[in-house]
Amino acid sequence: MIDPKQQKSLSLRQECSPASATEGDAYRGPTWLVRRAGYFRLRWSGKVPLAKVFWNDMVLVGTIVNVITTLLAMVLFIADALIILVVMTFFSPIPFNIFLFVSVWRSADSATGTNACVARIAALAWFFAVTAL
Repeated sequence: MIDPKQQKSLSLRQECSPASATEGDAYRGPTWLVRRAGYFRLRWSGKVPLAKVFWNDMVLVGTIVNVITTLLAMVLFIADALIILVVMTFFSPIPFNIFLFVSVWRSADSATGTNACVARIAALAWFFAVTAL
């Protein structure tokens, strides 16, 4: 007979291990990782509403990320850090910028009217602005 404490410990270990997945079940990893992957997957596939991706993700979050990394690069430059570190810091948000641009572009596919065209042009302008500045 297994002690209840041992049973609970055993079930926790089984739930967290890839080997515990039954046939047809895939090990999905920690919950936070699955949620984070869902965030990126939904946006990349264009399944998030255009207004949310454009205003919340690109204009608000994307711009804040770019301003912070630019300021950090300036601080590193003033502090006489290695130039490669300054350049890497300055250009570090480019993959995120590309992700946001593609997300807006794909979300615009499901939008109607002139909103889609305006959002695409604005996303392109934003991408070049935050990359150049």
